[in-house]
Amino acid sequence: FVETLGNAEVAQNGFAVYPNPASAILNIKSVNAIESIQIRDVLGKTIVSETPNAVDAAINVSSLAKGVYFPTLRTGDKQQTVKFIKE
Repeated sequence: FVETLGNAEVAQNGFAVYPNPASAILNIKSVNAIESIQIRDVLGKTIVSETPNAVDAAINVSSLAKGVYFPTLRTGDKQQTVKFIKE
């Protein structure tokens, strides 16, 4: 798993997930259009599934319980799972 904490890592990893920890909105930026985002809990259950088809996405996470979550981002033929904390 890769933890991305800010915009500075967009160029290196191709995307950024911030803020981390998040309380209301989880922002995702990507070099390529994000085709899908699936957020899973620690048990692997899909909690949120979105298809933004854009380079920027804002996911409302305010209704999620506090804890650790794993968004999987799919852009073209690439897929990456990161970790974020809901506070």
